[in-house]
Amino acid sequence: MTSSLIVIAFALSACSGGSSSSSSGDRAQPVPNIDLKSCTYNASEGQSVDMQSLDIETLSVASFGKKFNRALLEAVGHASVNETVKFINMTDVTVYQAPAIQTTACSQELFANAEVLPQDLSQEWDEATTDTDGSKSILLGLYLPENSKGGTLPSILQQAAIIVSKNVSRWTLIHEFMHHLFMLQSRSEGYNSDKSFSDWQNSINAYNASLDDNSLPRADQVKKSVELYVKVAQGADEHTVHYALEEMAIEKELKDATKSGVISFAPPSSNWYLNKSSEKAIGRYNTTIKIATYLRSEAEKLGLSQHVEMMKDVISHCYIRISEINQITYQYPHSSKNLLAGIQGISAVEGEHVGCSHSKRDREIDEAFGKIKVLTKK
Repeated sequence: MTSSLIVIAFALSACSGGSSSSSSGDRAQPVPNIDLKSCTYNASEGQSVDMQSLDIETLSVASFGKKFNRALLEAVGHASVNETVKFINMTDVTVYQAPAIQTTACSQELFANAEVLPQDLSQEWDEATTDTDGSKSILLGLYLPENSKGGTLPSILQQAAIIVSKNVSRWTLIHEFMHHLFMLQSRSEGYNSDKSFSDWQNSINAYNASLDDNSLPRADQVKKSVELYVKVAQGADEHTVHYALEEMAIEKELKDATKSGVISFAPPSSNWYLNKSSEKAIGRYNTTIKIATYLRSEAEKLGLSQHVEMMKDVISHCYIRISEINQITYQYPHSSKNLLAGIQGISAVEGEHVGCSHSKRDREIDEAFGKIKVLTKK
């Protein structure tokens, strides 16, 4: 992952962060009745954290095989905002405060004591809240892994950053902390998101080139295309899990933990954000199924039984993912009466303008999917 964010975009605003930057002063007009739920508890309300938990490792597996150290999550389960920030800052990440979200509803600046944004991260935050057309979005939280963004941000060269608008609730902070916990585990296993994405792009290019190679006999071309598409599909799955499905995994994990009493003093989000992430993921898996189904049919015509099975395996894996997604959305269904993740009272918001995940990298994934070609008939 290069970044993760929770963002709310209104009416004429697009969902994702753009490449241009502008000052936070552009947000001059408050949006009425945004209930950030930061008035539910005070910053000091909750328990203290046992710092000895930093030395405990309890490996847990969340949805879609996402691994994390559950002991660190449980350590802040009943903590106050102040104690949560103090503990999280001991886990190779720094919690920063961003400008408060303007609202006429009750809110309080729970994160006013968090670190002030340095210039480079302030600019990154502004870029994340500015769409390519210059319109503004409202950002709740942002996670930047250590040494991400191609090493262009000095403040995260040595450790990660969590940035939260200073008047959001503790739920947003814990959500971003879960991204950090997933990243810590992934990196301990040698995962490098930038290298992985580059490798996936290369596999797409190699697959596309095989479709344009008319020098090969048709059977050899289909064999080569099928074999290369297996790598494309694996990369597509990997990046869907690390981005759209990670949002689902986090929300489910936190909702389950709240139900079981592991987390308190954190007003939970609605199910909108979880369900929005599911739609993106299912769309990507359906694209993979469509291409693999066509390649399977071409292999069947040529009697390439081994390659038929390879495409069947790809399709089967996609349906397994979709089944798990559907189980989660069945458990936590979205109600059209509650559009926002923990945000109430906004009538002028359309679903496609509310919430998005991972900003630039997530758009790059969508662009990569759009470049995957389909084998033409002969």
